Amino acid sequence: FSEFSLEPVASASIGQVYSGRLRETGEEVAVKVQRPGVLVDVGLDLFMMRSIAPLWKRFQDINTDLVGLVDAWGTGFVNELDYRKEAAATTAFSEAMRERGLGSVFAPEVVEPLSSIHVLTTKWVDGEMLASS
Repeated sequence: FSEFSLEPVASASIGQVYSGRLRETGEEVAVKVQRPGVLVDVGLDLFMMRSIAPLWKRFQDINTDLVGLVDAWGTGFVNELDYRKEAAATTAFSEAMRERGLGSVFAPEVVEPLSSIHVLTTKWVDGEMLASS
């Protein structure tokens, strides 16, 4: 990178987004970095929910497999922690929109060499916040 913001330009529950500029091309990019230790935090949360689920089911007289529900939800959530999967889904989404003739609907292009399990780099897209439109 020839430039990289010191402060995040956006934040979410499991990561922060920084702006940068590629040294080779000068293109502006968004770099989403996963917060350190997020997998441990998610694992602990899931363990606690899974431990409490049988008690909640019994005391609330619920006819649902709450442990199975927590397991299914947890699997999906843990899969979202792998930014490589998010990169693949991002690329697939843009391709699907293009195939349907909706090329104006797209996700930012992934910069594969600068992406990994904990970092997702995409080309920068200027946009408008929904709250502003």
